[in-house]
Amino acid sequence: MSTLTAFIEGRAAARYSPWDFLFQLHLLKNPPISLTPETRIPGTLVGMLPGKEVRLHLVEDYGDLGVLIQIKADFNSDIAWEYFAVAKALGLHCIQELCEGSVF
Repeated sequence: MSTLTAFIEGRAAARYSPWDFLFQLHLLKNPPISLTPETRIPGTLVGMLPGKEVRLHLVEDYGDLGVLIQIKADFNSDIAWEYFAVAKALGLHCIQELCEGSVF
């Protein structure tokens, strides 16, 4: 619902698709990087946090359907650097971007 509301309120530009956003639990078909339980995504991707990295909480291979990932262990929508780093690594926007402002 937050995604649809962002489009209606003009906080998400019409050129984006709802599939351009990364959610806390997300099934990715053909991700641009290899995603395994060992994958680490550096915090430097978001221009900060040298020495920090994201270890995905869950990575499950669903064969032809894609790879299911869970960013953090919980399902809250807190704004955290991990979401931004993973979204950047995957060429997406994290859904949390719509909480604080606009994606244009």
